[in-house]
Amino acid sequence: MPEKDPKFEKIVKKIEETPSAKEEGEEILKLSPEEKAEQLWAFWGDYRRKKYETLLEQRKLPREKKKKLDEIEELPELVNLKERISELWQDKRVQTLFKRHLEENLKEREKISPDLKDYHQKEKELEDSEEIYENILRNLFVHRGEEPDEMTQIQIAENSAKIDVFKENLDKTFQENPELASFIQYEKLKDYHQQFEKDGFIWAPSRQELFEKILAHLVLLNKNRPMLLVGETGTGKTRLVRAAVERLTNREAFEIGEEAKSDIRPLLGSASIEKGKTFITYGPLGQALTGKKTSLDKKSDGGGIFYMDEMNGYPPDALRSLIKQVSGRAPGEKITFAAWRGIWENVAEKSGIIGAANLPSEKHPDRSELPVEIVRELVSLEVDYPEQTEKNPELYEMMLAALMDKNGRTRLKEGELEPDWQEKVEPRTKEKTEELNPDSKSGGTLWRFANLVGEIQKSYKGQENVLSPAKGDASYLQRAVLDPGIVLSWLREYRVSRLRKGEPLKQFLQEKFKDWSGQKTYPREDRDLLKTFFSTYDLPIEGPDTKKSDVKDEKIWSEKEIGFLSPRVPRPKEEIEAPKPVSKITFLEDGTEIEYQPVENPEELIVEGREINFVGKTSAGEILLEDKETKTAKIIREKEFENTRRESYVEKTKKNLGNLKSEDLGRKIEQIIDYLVDSVPRKEQRKYREKIEREIKYLSEEERIDFILEYLTHS
Repeated sequence: MPEKDPKFEKIVKKIEETPSAKEEGEEILKLSPEEKAEQLWAFWGDYRRKKYETLLEQRKLPREKKKKLDEIEELPELVNLKERISELWQDKRVQTLFKRHLEENLKEREKISPDLKDYHQKEKELEDSEEIYENILRNLFVHRGEEPDEMTQIQIAENSAKIDVFKENLDKTFQENPELASFIQYEKLKDYHQQFEKDGFIWAPSRQELFEKILAHLVLLNKNRPMLLVGETGTGKTRLVRAAVERLTNREAFEIGEEAKSDIRPLLGSASIEKGKTFITYGPLGQALTGKKTSLDKKSDGGGIFYMDEMNGYPPDALRSLIKQVSGRAPGEKITFAAWRGIWENVAEKSGIIGAANLPSEKHPDRSELPVEIVRELVSLEVDYPEQTEKNPELYEMMLAALMDKNGRTRLKEGELEPDWQEKVEPRTKEKTEELNPDSKSGGTLWRFANLVGEIQKSYKGQENVLSPAKGDASYLQRAVLDPGIVLSWLREYRVSRLRKGEPLKQFLQEKFKDWSGQKTYPREDRDLLKTFFSTYDLPIEGPDTKKSDVKDEKIWSEKEIGFLSPRVPRPKEEIEAPKPVSKITFLEDGTEIEYQPVENPEELIVEGREINFVGKTSAGEILLEDKETKTAKIIREKEFENTRRESYVEKTKKNLGNLKSEDLGRKIEQIIDYLVDSVPRKEQRKYREKIEREIKYLSEEERIDFILEYLTHS
């Protein structure tokens, strides 16, 4: 028996020590052993996490209020989890599956532990540099009325260069080590899940890049000008602004509802009277600009960023006046508006305005324009949908994160998640690897769903999509689009309520598609086109194929396997071993059997008038010559073989010269001279050639043949 991992034994011992449990609900009893083992993982993860969180909370309490460890164990929530764990643990098949999976997972992680530790160390250096860089920019944002000094500029340049180098090195490590990359990707997906559950927003690569552009605009490039985010419906402009503002200013963005857009004045403020005193109560825009709730406040709290969603929906004249008034104002400068009734305030240090708009286009001419003089004052940034490609499958990764639980587990079955990979051999390196199957119907439910959503978004934007080759301009949707917010909310609903009941993901999505695509607000052309999109990705909402299942088998996904689900992770490469040459058997003249490795094309020789073939080499590397007539073999050494080859050449030449016509003889003699010249050192070749040519110059044809043959024999 192999020695057990002590970490493995410790975890199993803890589970075995849980008390007897009460009878579990019918839903868990109906599960397969694999599903129960996955459920056991979930309960065990919940138990550890909740106990750890409780212990952290206890540390903050005064000594007299702290609970003892055994009292913590008796908390109702932990007792309930222990009972559930114990109930599942009684099933021997579940226990065996859990132990096996736990041991495999620990071994996989232990194998790459040193590399992962090194990667985390480099990642920490990157995060430290990014934090320093962001802190510098936050400080500059607050003091953007002043030019940064030389030291600050050097710090910005230094940290920016460091960040680029760290990212390049981390990416190189990621690409060079697929197994390590799978664990890194798994941890990234867990982080995405936590972001999604906490803020409803995921800092995917494209969103991080947009944040950096927003930061650079507000701080370095166009310091005091309002910013406008433009993009199609559902690209996530509002979620991005909220997340970016909180990250930059450590407070939420100032916002208003749709009903408040008809009049900008209340957003700035309105007159109030209290105890005979008249003052201004600032609206959300006024508070963002001044950092005050009323004009009576003596001190500003720094203000904040006001977010104007659907900026082109505000009254044009009032919007024009507002933007012209605030554009270019640095913190500390005086500002006033008619609504403030002559009160002047200093522009707050963290104030700013970010707007968003779906501007009119050839496809959407009905949308409101922004006046040219307003656009001139704004800095625009385009926001697109998260990418869904093999190199950057952001949308798929966000979906995976939405389906994870708090412990980083996913309970979906094989056939419901994974892309379809095909074996591929690199012609240059002769390495075996994998490539994605491009068929739209290939892969698991979630992979096809991610690709489907990506193509629907392309169609809505009027870009070439999977249906364009067949339908041309008829492949473009007019009003219907699936945005990431809707999609992730669906998947969260599935994880929380439907997955536990055993409902397949495909069935759930088909139900959602049917309800969503059947909305009467969408034109008939859109509804029909959506049905074609769904069928193209084998997710039909009509016909007999709606009942076809994607599930292949029960599956307990390891951390490594979850990481490998993303095509971002490089596929492992395997060198293809050259096929070992097939050995053959022949016999020596005395009848001894000899094994040898044959050559591809046996070389024909003539020795003492007999035809002999060079057929291969023995295991000791000796040359094996086989008589063509008797089929018996002879073993000779490499040096002797070279002499045999020379003798064979002479014999073949003698035979050929005698059969040559006069016009061909001269050409053949020249070839023989070339052969003779090549046999001497390079320095001597010129003199050697001249010597031979002098000696045969005045000889007859017959004399030339004799002379050349003599040279060949003794050369």
